[in-house]
Amino acid sequence: MSFLLIYLILFPLQTNISTVGTSERKWVVTGSSKLEIQGNTNVNKFRCLSTNYHGGDTLVESMNQTSGYKFLEGQVNLRTANFDCEHAMITRDLKKTLQAETYPEVRIKFLHLKENEKTYNGTLEITIAGISKKYPVSCQVKTESAHEKYFVGTNTFDLSDFNLDPPEKFFGAVKVANKVAVNFQLRLKAI
Repeated sequence: MSFLLIYLILFPLQTNISTVGTSERKWVVTGSSKLEIQGNTNVNKFRCLSTNYHGGDTLVESMNQTSGYKFLEGQVNLRTANFDCEHAMITRDLKKTLQAETYPEVRIKFLHLKENEKTYNGTLEITIAGISKKYPVSCQVKTESAHEKYFVGTNTFDLSDFNLDPPEKFFGAVKVANKVAVNFQLRLKAI
């Protein structure tokens, strides 16, 4: 009898331990979100926008009730074929460099970003051409309302991090720099 009493007392505690003191809120990334890649050649600068993003990816914001800290996690998937560099040759070269036919998506994964006032700091994992790399990131949060906000950030990486060779044109006379920047402005709506 005492074993049964102990079991009944402990069992509810075991089932609730992981959820005590935390709350979650889900945010959908809307189609009005923007992502661009900026780079340089030895001749000029270029930028490539991700177009035709329809949204639907979800980010989860959790809050530890005891400490008051908020954390954000989730992933955004972008079609590699939907990048537009505003110049046909540069767009074609970017898609070839990113191996769009073999790897149709670029993935950006937010890993346990911790809120500190109006910023989130943590780790960003970028997957390009089947290779994933992690980078530190700091993002700003701009609140529109209780149900809408923007998540804004930038990060730089080297194309060679993903075993990609920067394109060259005209027998090497025009070369794309190895370092590029990714700028994102994700518009989030509470669901």
